[in-house]
Amino acid sequence: MNYISLTIIAQFTLGLPRLTKRAIALLVDGGLSLLTLWLALSLQLELWAVWEGHLWWVAIISISLIVPIFISFGLYRAIFRYSGWRAMLAVVKAIALYGAIFALIFTVIGVSDVPRSIGVIQPLLLLVSVGGSRVLVRYWLGGLYRDSIQRQKWSGVLIYGAGSAGRQLQRALSMTSGYRPLGYLDDDPHLQGQLVDGWRVYSPEELPDLIEPLAISDLLLAMPSMHRPK
Repeated sequence: MNYISLTIIAQFTLGLPRLTKRAIALLVDGGLSLLTLWLALSLQLELWAVWEGHLWWVAIISISLIVPIFISFGLYRAIFRYSGWRAMLAVVKAIALYGAIFALIFTVIGVSDVPRSIGVIQPLLLLVSVGGSRVLVRYWLGGLYRDSIQRQKWSGVLIYGAGSAGRQLQRALSMTSGYRPLGYLDDDPHLQGQLVDGWRVYSPEELPDLIEPLAISDLLLAMPSMHRPK
């Protein structure tokens, strides 16, 4: 998968509703809980463990602890806005509390057919995997998130003219800072309602109704190059 594909996936992910992104993060953490539980058992047995019936009860207890603890420590509140150390500190605190309870159940008290070492090994593996996943997400999505927040502060503009000059102006604005292209205005009825380079073309008559919803601050006129007569 190339860089452009990863960028498209990242932009799609950032565009998802907040609740959807939180649900995805919750599912990932639940999956990491199952994976680290299996790895902990495999390390204890020194062979690839077979997932047997009693391990499902351990998994249910693990996830039942993770969900309320991670939510209470704000791990799903603002993944992309956390600074690196702040996010990692929240992860460490949450898993420290989780690990204390998990170890109390499976190491101190003990459960039949479940090795006591699971109560110590699995929280350590979970710390590494969850912490690593947060670092990976920030590396992959954090820059795009900060860039999108910064772009929201730029002046929103419409370009009058969806011809070659307008498309050149749109590409130039997309490569510079300060202006945020929002679409085109054009008198040609054949272009109105269409997408040009991914941007919608509006009729000039629609402009008064677009200013507030799109937060338009400027209208830029795109004119073909004019040559001085010789």
